[in-house]
Amino acid sequence: MISTESIVFRAEQEEAIDFTVTALKRSRKVLWNAKMRFGKTLCAIEVAHRLGYRRTLVLTHRPAVRQEWFDSIEKLQLEGWKYGSRTTSAMSEDERKRRGASFAELEDAAKDKDTHYVYFASMQDLRSSKRVNQQKGIVKNDDVFSAKWDFLIVDEAHEGITTRLGNDVIAELQKRRSMRTLYLSGTPYSIRQNFDTADVYNWDYCMEQRAKEQWDSSAAGAPNPYANMARMNILTYNLRNTFAPYFLTDNEGFNFAEFFRVDEAQMCFVHEADVRKFVSLLATAPQYPFANEALSQSLCHTLWYMPGVNAARCLAQILTEQILENPFRGYKVINVAGDGVSSQTSPLEEVKTAISSNERTITLSCGRLTTGVSIPEWTAVFMLAGSAETGCAHYFQTIFRCQSPYREGMKAECYTFDFSPVRTLTAIDQYISNNIATTDHEARVQKLTEFLHYCPTIIVDGGKRNQIDTETFIRYINTSYSTSLIRNGFHGDCLYTDLNNLGKNDIRLLEEVAEAMANAMLEERRQRNNDIQAAKKPAKKAKSKAAENAEKQNEATAAQSREAAAMARLTPRQRAIAILSQISTRFPIMIYGTVDNIEGLTIDSFLRNIDAESWRHFMPRGITMQLFKRLKHLYREDIFVATAKAIVARLRHADTLAPDERVAEIANILSDFSYTDRETILTPWNVVNRHLSDTLGGYCFFDDKFEKPLAQTRFVYNEGVTNRTLMNPNAQILDICSKTGLYSLYVAYSLYKVRSSQSQGLFDMLSDQESCSMWKEVVEHNVFAVCKTAMAACITRRTLVGFDSDVKPNIITIPDLNSQVIVYKTKLANTLSDPRNYPNTSTNQKMKFDAIIGNPPYQMNIGEKKDNYGIPLYNQFVDIARQIRPQFITMITPSRWFTGGRGLDQFRQSMLGDTHIRAIFDYVDSKDCFPTVDISGGVSYFLWDAKHKTNCQFTNHFGGNANTLPRKLDEFNIFVRNNGALSLIHKVKAMSKTMLNAQISPQTPFGFVSTYRGTAQPETNPTCVMLKSSGDASYVLREDIKKNQQWVDLYKVIFSKATCEHAGTPDRNGQYRVLSALALLQPQCVCTQSYLVAGAYATAEEAENLLTYLKTKFVRYLILQTITSQDLSPEKFMFVPLQNFTSKSDINWSATVEEIDKQLYEKYGVDEAERSLIENTIKEM
Repeated sequence: MISTESIVFRAEQEEAIDFTVTALKRSRKVLWNAKMRFGKTLCAIEVAHRLGYRRTLVLTHRPAVRQEWFDSIEKLQLEGWKYGSRTTSAMSEDERKRRGASFAELEDAAKDKDTHYVYFASMQDLRSSKRVNQQKGIVKNDDVFSAKWDFLIVDEAHEGITTRLGNDVIAELQKRRSMRTLYLSGTPYSIRQNFDTADVYNWDYCMEQRAKEQWDSSAAGAPNPYANMARMNILTYNLRNTFAPYFLTDNEGFNFAEFFRVDEAQMCFVHEADVRKFVSLLATAPQYPFANEALSQSLCHTLWYMPGVNAARCLAQILTEQILENPFRGYKVINVAGDGVSSQTSPLEEVKTAISSNERTITLSCGRLTTGVSIPEWTAVFMLAGSAETGCAHYFQTIFRCQSPYREGMKAECYTFDFSPVRTLTAIDQYISNNIATTDHEARVQKLTEFLHYCPTIIVDGGKRNQIDTETFIRYINTSYSTSLIRNGFHGDCLYTDLNNLGKNDIRLLEEVAEAMANAMLEERRQRNNDIQAAKKPAKKAKSKAAENAEKQNEATAAQSREAAAMARLTPRQRAIAILSQISTRFPIMIYGTVDNIEGLTIDSFLRNIDAESWRHFMPRGITMQLFKRLKHLYREDIFVATAKAIVARLRHADTLAPDERVAEIANILSDFSYTDRETILTPWNVVNRHLSDTLGGYCFFDDKFEKPLAQTRFVYNEGVTNRTLMNPNAQILDICSKTGLYSLYVAYSLYKVRSSQSQGLFDMLSDQESCSMWKEVVEHNVFAVCKTAMAACITRRTLVGFDSDVKPNIITIPDLNSQVIVYKTKLANTLSDPRNYPNTSTNQKMKFDAIIGNPPYQMNIGEKKDNYGIPLYNQFVDIARQIRPQFITMITPSRWFTGGRGLDQFRQSMLGDTHIRAIFDYVDSKDCFPTVDISGGVSYFLWDAKHKTNCQFTNHFGGNANTLPRKLDEFNIFVRNNGALSLIHKVKAMSKTMLNAQISPQTPFGFVSTYRGTAQPETNPTCVMLKSSGDASYVLREDIKKNQQWVDLYKVIFSKATCEHAGTPDRNGQYRVLSALALLQPQCVCTQSYLVAGAYATAEEAENLLTYLKTKFVRYLILQTITSQDLSPEKFMFVPLQNFTSKSDINWSATVEEIDKQLYEKYGVDEAERSLIENTIKEM
């Protein structure tokens, strides 16, 4: 060992110093990943001393540790070394002395070449300087930034330097190329990827305790320098039996935030009785810390970590109550949270003072004193805040506060008391991940075993204390992680190795993956577009749309740029998770469909079960299996395998259940998964039940609101439908595009249930063998399914029959299904009707399906805009089904077909004119049907009946209410989906000959696309015209205006082409604004495609009156009835009557908008019910 006066460095400290002295001669920066209480402060100063640095800057996010740095300099007794920090004239003399010399004084002293100094600066102070914060900073610290620093020490480097301003401060200081930087942290997990492995010194808790344990055998009786390095013990209590309401799920742990929630008005706990019960348990229940006599003697001074300032304040009030029932009435309670500390002293000083004058203390904190400071007398930390997602860096920074050596007496043991076992084990697991330099599983197990040896971890559950060994820990954590991953659809960083420590090669690989996904998606859409256009061979050649294509390309490029900018703002770890999650979320449903045997399961064996086509379909575009294998090392195989086993175990358990229970369990399993084809919506089980019970009937698993599952299914009978389908033992029903098999499952169960209940009481008497035989009969002879991939077929099979290889469902796979449904309808119809394509049909006659059902793919993206440029597919599936001519068709689709549009005009006409449509169930807000999916224009499902030839029963769902009317669907050119609006529309049309749509411009009213910006200069071209766009105004020449030149010198009313709401989605109050931007353009002003022109007038008065008219609720309500897409067009105004906007009008246009609405109500005979509907639907503008 080497001694500096009275300081004797331990072996690892000397090693760190030597390592750094050597490393800084070749590198500009070094990181110490050294556990709390390593002695980083003292050792870092010694590095500066040995390297002879004259100017050393210590930078930290925790100014409270200033004194510790100054004390270290004095302990080293370095001749010619001075220290100081920022002082102000407002400080007291004592405070200025404590802060040492000012920067100016230190610089003055440094004129003597034998003088060295250490200047202490806070990150908060430097980042508020104008030098790095141009917008909000103030002029200060220029002398610090300009100083000729030799050495920068960044203390607690995991805090404060990962923000933009923190990075800017470091970058500004490091402009001096000769300066060297040493980063200090006990938990540097968020910054470690910024360092080469050769420039990182590691010393963790296990290394320390190993050195302590091995000292006696290696040092031959010399005093053990690690003797006062207390062993950490973690006791974590399961409070479920005592405080069950505060557990949301088995794997989310105890909800501290709710337990300690404060009523701020009364400044007391909301659940005060439970908090008092908990406080009492700590000191009275035998298994709890303060009730254990031997243990309580070691708990004289403890730190309690709280969820917030108010929670700490309220708990302090309870702990200090001088009543007999309070077991802590004899303790001195110091609340350092918020303003709990006197303004005259620092939190650290107040705690030290209290400890020096009290035998027992409790310190309450919600962040203060949990990093960078030492209170040697603390022997335990009580973790009363956080969740299962609490990061291990914060967790271990906090709990190691109690391990500081206590010089007044030996502290052999210290303790952490946690009350959420899930959180405790998760933090330990993350700690292990962050402190191993390999992804090897055996190395991980070895590190875990060592940690549990040196840090005994005990779970206290009820009256039992269970010390966790390696095997038990792995079982616990795998179960916890797998449950969490399944519940969250494989979203979760527990699936990956230490992403805080990504190497340069891994970062490059992830960038390659992200680029591959983006490029492949664009290329596939281009190819699809080319293939489909070539195959369709339209009779009439489409006009060139170079301008529109250019706009789409620009918008696609802009969207990619925005996405790239958003990704650039993420940390490397966040970016890695964002990229990997796009792949990982595909796995659960693939595991569901392909994994049969869990013995010997590995990621490699899982991959071998997946065919190339299914991989291509289920994975993000561009992610080949070969590319994923290069990524595989970033996954924790033990967690992947444990989660796969959990999925298979749930499936095998489901196979042991009675049919109705099995169906419910299969639906529950699938509800946790995502179907990752962006062009397909995975139908939730309650939506399948809603859709099919409303149309075909059958056995429903939910209540009549489809919110709560039922213990016993309910039978729904729809006259003339159910008896011909789900009550028909010979029915043949086709699921036309099965993804998960849930539609087929509903049908199979309903047919099974009806068949098994034919005789009174027979259902209860069926043996297991008879039930299985009957289910096999239904699946093999009544249910048929079409899938796009072999994987979808496997998933559908698993849903219907589980692992039963004796049952052969009628499932066929058509890999190019989407293309066939567009281009080769007749061929596809023949394929679906050919009995030879199904394994269990014995006839050669064409299949006669009683019903065709399903949730078909909604669109095929073929453009270069990522989200909404595509051609619809669902209409093609409906047309195929009608071509096959079953008795019934029912499908759930977007409602955009109500108004036609891109590729839907002919389909809309055929549907509205089809008298076989017996019923339509329409949801204006798609989330009323699909709670987690926002489908532009809403969603609907229909029932087509070959025998039906009268009006359609149209049910409109909106705001939780349903309105049903018999309707003639083709009454208007546009379909009005709101039954309640029909009476008003009839009144308006009866009184009006001309509607406003007659004068509304089409898109690009003056020939300029949205991205166009003029280059004309009014200074040199006085006749040029202003161009209004969504951005800044520009100018164009008159000759550049290709359309509607007659409007240029008129007053024009314009409105944004996009509706205010997302294609008819209301606000949280169920109201709409409809029109977003409205404006009046003066003469010599035109607009881009971002706007449409509502009218052009010679007088400003008429234009202003039209503008006022468009603001009325009356007008906007009538527009709303035509909207099922985000863009407005002239036909959306087909129900709005044109008015006389001159002073001779029958409407007083000088009145307020509200008064004009009343005049319009009177003019068109709007009754009170209609007025109320309008007023409650449309918001003020």
